[in-house]
Amino acid sequence: LAVTGKFVFVARRRGDVLVLDAESGTALPGQTFKGPGGAVQAICSNTAGTHIAVGTLEGCIRIIDPQTNATICDLPPHSDSVESLAFSASGEFLYSGGLDRRVRIWRRRGDTYQEVLALKTHDVVKKIQLSSDERVLAVLCDGENVVRVWDLGEMKEQLKLYSSKLAW
Repeated sequence: LAVTGKFVFVARRRGDVLVLDAESGTALPGQTFKGPGGAVQAICSNTAGTHIAVGTLEGCIRIIDPQTNATICDLPPHSDSVESLAFSASGEFLYSGGLDRRVRIWRRRGDTYQEVLALKTHDVVKKIQLSSDERVLAVLCDGENVVRVWDLGEMKEQLKLYSSKLAW
């Protein structure tokens, strides 16, 4: 489920996304769009409502323009189901997590997204959530009784020490 100012986007297991009018809750005729293939497992929108990210059981991620329902880009897939997606408040970054025990960080570059970093977890990722100031990433893993909390600001600074090639 993803909500923008005027629309509600509902991910469906049959591989598409239903678009509802946020005010009335009714489906908009002709406003259903296809995901990247397979059952849609995760969905989110950026703050501006200009990009919708859709993740599938097969690990695919597609970025969609909700105004036109056109595909903006497809990202390289996870090796297993995408369980959670989150855009940063600025819309510059997309975070994805799934059954492959990875949290992947993507940076927007025009109409595409480039992977910046892939972080391994001890168990499958069920939910990721980013703080509004974009400094903290919380990760809930299945089978663990904890929420992993990563300080992204500190992580960025440490990574810059090791590599000037990172796109962060």
